[in-house]
Amino acid sequence: MNTIVFDKEIAVCCVAASSFPDGVLAAFQTLHGKLDRKEERQHFGLSYGQDNGGIHYLAAATELNAGEAEALGLDRFTIQKELILGITLHDYLKDLGEIGRTFERLLQTPILIQGYCLEIYAGKDVQCLVK
Repeated sequence: MNTIVFDKEIAVCCVAASSFPDGVLAAFQTLHGKLDRKEERQHFGLSYGQDNGGIHYLAAATELNAGEAEALGLDRFTIQKELILGITLHDYLKDLGEIGRTFERLLQTPILIQGYCLEIYAGKDVQCLVK
């Protein structure tokens, strides 16, 4: 495990998945259908627990201009400037289940009550982080 430092806030455009994990792909497809200049954006997955025991998942990508999310009818979220604990997975598509297993390991460490899980996608790699 390593600590990742976010030295600035990151504003993202989001689409909520209708369910987790089944609705995640559809959420990313909806998001990508509304955004242009996808290659200029960093892509994220954000999730947090719900009171009913479920998981709320957001497919997200960096907002290129202030107000872009609202103009496109998308939700907006700000990834705060902070230190986050994480693990990087290489070639994650070979075993998508490893993402869930990695978050189970990370969630064994103390996090804030209002914390969340964050995935940062970079080509074939994904960073799995908890706040």
